[in-house]
Amino acid sequence: MIRLHGRADSSNVQKVLWLFDELGLPFQRIDCGATFGGLQTSEYLALNPNARVPTVEDGGVVIWESHAILRHYARKHPRTGLIPIEPLDQIRMDMALDWNHTTLWSALRPSYVAVATDKTPLDDPAIQAELDAFEMHFTAFEWLLDKQNFVGGEHFSIGDIPLAVTIHRYLWMARNLAKWPYIHAWQMRVSARPSYAKHLVARSAATPSG
Repeated sequence: MIRLHGRADSSNVQKVLWLFDELGLPFQRIDCGATFGGLQTSEYLALNPNARVPTVEDGGVVIWESHAILRHYARKHPRTGLIPIEPLDQIRMDMALDWNHTTLWSALRPSYVAVATDKTPLDDPAIQAELDAFEMHFTAFEWLLDKQNFVGGEHFSIGDIPLAVTIHRYLWMARNLAKWPYIHAWQMRVSARPSYAKHLVARSAATPSG
C-alpha cells in the first residue's frame, strides 16, 4: 500500500490527498511535520533529505515534491483524464502547476502563516496590505482561465489542484473573488468536487479573527 508522510493540514499534503481521492487509490497517511515532528529523524531523512512533507513510499519507490507526485500518479492512471490530451492544454496545465509554486502560493504564504500559525489578527493593517498586494496576481490567473472552465481546458486536471488549495486559503482569510469573474466561476466548479470539501482545511479549525 502507498504510504503518505505528512500532516493533513499541510497545503502540499492536501494536494496529494485530493489526487489520491480522485484516483481512488488506497493509502496510509502517517502524521509528521509541524507539531507532530518526525522530520529530523534518521529514518525520515533517509526518505527525504529536505526534511519536508509530503513524502510518498510506493513499492520501494520514494517520491517527494508535491507536484512531482501529482504528475507521476496522473501519468500512471491516464484513463482518469487528470492530464489533458491536447498538447496546448498540457502546456497550460504545466504553466499553472509551476506558477502556483513559484508565484501564487509564495505570495500568499507569509500572510497565511502569520494568521493561521502565528495568530496575527486578520485585521492587522500589514496583513491586509499583503493580501491587497497578493491580488495583483489575479490578472494572470484570469488569463489562464480565459474562455475555458479549468486551467487545462474544459476538464479538471492536476493543474487545478494546487491553485484551488491556494485560493481556499485566500478565501479562509475572509476575502472574496467578486472582482474576478473567471476565478470565481472556476472556484465554484472546483469546490463542487467531493475531494475539495473532504481534504481542504486551513491550519486552524477556527475562523480567523478580524
